[in-house]
Amino acid sequence: MSILQGLVDLATRVIEALGYPGVLVLMTLESMVVPVPSEGVMPFAGFLVATGTFHSVWFVSVVATVGSLAGSSLSYWMGAKWGDAFVHKWGHWFLITPRDWALTQRFFQKTGAWSVFIARFLPAIRHLISLPAGATRMKWGPFLAATAVGAFLWNYFLAYLGFKLGENWERIGEWLQPYEVVVIGLLVAAFIAYVVFHLRRMRAGPRASFAKEPPTP
Repeated sequence: MSILQGLVDLATRVIEALGYPGVLVLMTLESMVVPVPSEGVMPFAGFLVATGTFHSVWFVSVVATVGSLAGSSLSYWMGAKWGDAFVHKWGHWFLITPRDWALTQRFFQKTGAWSVFIARFLPAIRHLISLPAGATRMKWGPFLAATAVGAFLWNYFLAYLGFKLGENWERIGEWLQPYEVVVIGLLVAAFIAYVVFHLRRMRAGPRASFAKEPPTP
């Protein structure tokens, strides 16, 4: 049994045992740095709507989105409290220069809402996006709005598919797998390109450090 299948089975058992609170808790964890697959939570919740266990696709999606907002808000708070200090102290170990961090901060201040919204539809990224949003002090209102809209659309989409497929709800994971593989492949390629670029830049000149070059305010 794969790790992913094991997580899906665990999620279904939690929902069967707790009902709506199970969906709420699982989607809270899903929006944090916890590998809870929404593809295993929401389609099953939609299936339970089809069986009459849950009230409606709309209602279970709202419950899930409340969980998404709770988890994202906790991650945002952790990023805001510890993220900047962590990057300044340990950033050079991750090849993050003061210039990189300053650019990241400006990026989230200008286009953070769209980044957070799009991230809700991307595997892996949806678990992490709230941390840099908080660390870069992205405005709370746009962050919350983008998270709410993106999370609700994604949660409703998965729950509706589960409702329509009924007992075949697990097929949704198979359908989404090629999309997730492509997205994760692109992320890995981008990460490799980032590392290669920074290693070459470091060889070309002295390494920048946050202690010697504070970020531009």
